[in-house]
Amino acid sequence: MLGNLQGYHVLILLAVVVVVIAIVIIVVLSVRRRSAGHRGALPDDPARRIEQLMRLRDQGLVSEEEFEAKRLEILRQM
Repeated sequence: MLGNLQGYHVLILLAVVVVVIAIVIIVVLSVRRRSAGHRGALPDDPARRIEQLMRLRDQGLVSEEEFEAKRLEILRQM
């Protein structure tokens, strides 16, 4: 009977380890998802890219011609 009990202990211990690992994975994914949400839209989001491009143009870092060419390129990728 003690032999079987020890076997069950091993199974219970393995189950606990698997549950703990699953909880850690869920927490890590949740934190990543939240931190991604704080950064705003995804960088590949066309609207976000055009907004960034507009800021560069407004700051004089991109010419009107460069802005328009890149804006059209972004729109074509949609």
